[in-house]
Amino acid sequence: MDDINMDIILLCFQVFVWVSCIFKLWNRNRFYAIFCMVIYLYLLPTEITYRFFPYLYDAYWGKDVWCELYWFVNFSLITLFIVLNHTSKIHKVYNVVYYRRRNSKSIVCFFVLVFSFLSSYLLVTNMVKISYQSLVENGSMGNENILMTIIDQMFKWLPAFVIFPMVAMEQKKWYMQVFTAYNILLYTIYNILSGSRSDILAVILGLVLLWIYGRKIRIKQVFVLSFIAITFLYLASFTYSLRGGVNEGTLEDILLKQDYTAPAYNLVGVIGKNIIDPLMVINSQIIKTFPLLGGDWLYFLIADSLFPSSQVSASQGWAFHPFAEGYIFCGFLGFVYNGLVIGLGLSIWNRFILTNNERFNRFMFAIMGCIFFSLVRSQSVNFFRYMYYMFIPSAYIYSRLSNIKINYRGFLR
Repeated sequence: MDDINMDIILLCFQVFVWVSCIFKLWNRNRFYAIFCMVIYLYLLPTEITYRFFPYLYDAYWGKDVWCELYWFVNFSLITLFIVLNHTSKIHKVYNVVYYRRRNSKSIVCFFVLVFSFLSSYLLVTNMVKISYQSLVENGSMGNENILMTIIDQMFKWLPAFVIFPMVAMEQKKWYMQVFTAYNILLYTIYNILSGSRSDILAVILGLVLLWIYGRKIRIKQVFVLSFIAITFLYLASFTYSLRGGVNEGTLEDILLKQDYTAPAYNLVGVIGKNIIDPLMVINSQIIKTFPLLGGDWLYFLIADSLFPSSQVSASQGWAFHPFAEGYIFCGFLGFVYNGLVIGLGLSIWNRFILTNNERFNRFMFAIMGCIFFSLVRSQSVNFFRYMYYMFIPSAYIYSRLSNIKINYRGFLR
């Protein structure tokens, strides 16, 4: 049996084992299972590309690197599964949600309206400036265009601050439903113009999670999910064409030379270059915990070593896979780091959907699912950053709209 056939069998074995792990987690904790699906989406295509179609990307470090990549990914996934499988057995309800005696939603309603109005105004007045290239060059954490950064950040916050709170409220009044639909359309238009397919997918996933929360997946749900998937594929193709991309060439070109292949190429690179620097990881994690401290993300620090001829911009948002962080921290043994750190982060997040209020659990389930696509393309420090950057503000907005009170300190017990 030649090497290629053997490697195909190894990959099929990996897929079988990991899909089995996901099914086991699904029966215990759908939150964990969905994260495991998303993180693997950003691993398998890269493994396939590097081993069988290396000509699709300029960087290649040899067959031995693929072998190490394969086993490092396997051990990282299994370690992560062991941690998640253990924590999924812990059944604890956090009594942190209480109903308010007085209705105090007027200020938050005003904030939601203003935020939606400002987003609309910025989109309409700057529509000709918004494009994929403008955000790569001038967008969030890119090159110095404050206006583009503000616009991009406001639309990244729109789902958490407006769309999901309104959808989760399940308002029966027609004008509230129109307002919610308008903001979903607004968000979709912006991301089509900016070429952000992953952000569209993230919100679609969040809305789907709101819908399937607590439901059994039956034939009806399968048909609806299939229709949603087809709609997304059409939007993704249209968005890609606006970015200047052309879905032409061989089948592997169309399927593998995509955004979801790029993040784990950093993992391939750090293995190929044998980049091991635990102090760099610790320093970056500490500094990036709080935005105002400055400092660089790991993918900036390793970019010149891996791809010296490429320009990497943080506004692209795809240039890292969290498993690379573990390898940089302690080499091949970094699979232990990956399983423990990612597993711990997810177990902390899991507390937000284990409260005594099912509606709040459903809302947070959707918010966290929406963030998964950003999370698996960044450092693990974002497990902490998103809690104060996204969870607490959005939970506050939803709690005010729902006339409930949340004891955040109760999550620490």
